[in-house]
Amino acid sequence: MESELETCIPGAFIHKNSHSLVIQYKNGLKTLGLCNVKGGMGKVENIVYSSLNSEGDNNRILEKIGLLIEDADFSTGTTGLLNGLDMDDLIINSHDKICIIAGFSAIKLEKITDTLEKIDPSTEFSPLDIILLVNQPLSDENLLQCFKTVIDSKYRALEKIGISRSRRTFNTPREDAVIIACPYYEDSKVNPSEITDIIPTILYSVEETCQQALRKSEVSLGILDYIEAQGITIDDLVDAGMELCVGVEVDSDLKLKLKNQILKSLEDLNVIALLMAAIRVEYDFENHRVREVNVDDDPAYLYTDEVLGIAISNQIAGTKATFNFKRYDEEKPGIISTLGPMVDDIFAGLVAGCMSKIFEE
Repeated sequence: MESELETCIPGAFIHKNSHSLVIQYKNGLKTLGLCNVKGGMGKVENIVYSSLNSEGDNNRILEKIGLLIEDADFSTGTTGLLNGLDMDDLIINSHDKICIIAGFSAIKLEKITDTLEKIDPSTEFSPLDIILLVNQPLSDENLLQCFKTVIDSKYRALEKIGISRSRRTFNTPREDAVIIACPYYEDSKVNPSEITDIIPTILYSVEETCQQALRKSEVSLGILDYIEAQGITIDDLVDAGMELCVGVEVDSDLKLKLKNQILKSLEDLNVIALLMAAIRVEYDFENHRVREVNVDDDPAYLYTDEVLGIAISNQIAGTKATFNFKRYDEEKPGIISTLGPMVDDIFAGLVAGCMSKIFEE
C-alpha cells in the first residue's frame, strides 16, 4: 500500500510502499551522496531508496519503482540506493528545517546456551543508511560539512551500544549509504555562514534517529561478541587452559567440560562486569584517551589488571582458583600471551577459575 508524506521542504514529498521510498521535488534538489545510483554531488529531482535487488540493471528497477508515482520521470535526475533495507526498518523524523531517514536491520543471533547468544558470524552485519533533507540553501562547502556531521552523529549512536568498536569483526554487504539534499540554488545565493545555526540540530537529530533505528532492530552486543571483538574464541580459551593442565589426560571430554564451564561462567553477571571493566579500560588506554596513563609497555606498577583477574577466578571457584590464576598469569599460555596489558589477566583469571572449577568434583 502506497503512502505519501510531507517533508521539511515545501513541495517535496516522500512516496513509500512495501519495498521502495521515493523523495520527489520538481524544482530540483542539490545532493551529495555515498550510494549506488548516481553518487557524488549533483542536481536531481528524485531520491530513491529501495530494498529491490538491481542485479546490475538499475534502469529496470527504477522503472518498477516509478510505478509508485503517477507520471514519474527518473530521467530528470535520480540519486539513491538499490539493494537497501526493508521499509519496515526505516525511521523517518522531522526537526524544524531538517528531515532524517535512517535504517538498520535486525541482526541474526546464534544461540550458544539457554542464556548466551552471539551475532551469527555467517550473516552479514547490517549497514546503517541515512538520508538527510535540509530546507536551506547549501553551498558545496555546506554539503560537505553536513556530510561530516551526519557521519559523526552516526558513529556517536553506534558508540553508545558498542558497535563502532566491534563492527569491523563482522561481514558487511556494502558500505553505509549517506545522502544529503537541499533545494537547488546557485552557489552565488548561498551564505556558507548560515549553516552554523543548524549544525547542532543535525548532530543531535541524526544521532537520535539512528538510535531509534538501532533500538527498533533490537541490536546490542553480548559478552561473547565483546570477547570475539578482542580476537578471542572460546576454543582459544580452552586451548590455553589445557596447556597448563598436568596430572590428567587431556582429551576431548576434558576440553568439552572446560568449554561448558567457561560458557556457564560467562552467564554470571559479576564475571561479565569484571570482564567488561577491563575491556573498556583496555580500549581507553590503547587509544591514549587518559592523558596521565601510558601502558604501551605493560608497566610493572600496573597491577589493577591482576586485581580484576584474581576477582574473576575467585568469583568462579573461590580462593583456590586465585592460586591457579598466578600460574596462568605468569605463563600466559596460548591466546593469553597475545593480549593487551589489561585483558590478558582477566582471561587468565577466567581460564584459571574455570579450570579449578571443573576439578572440584
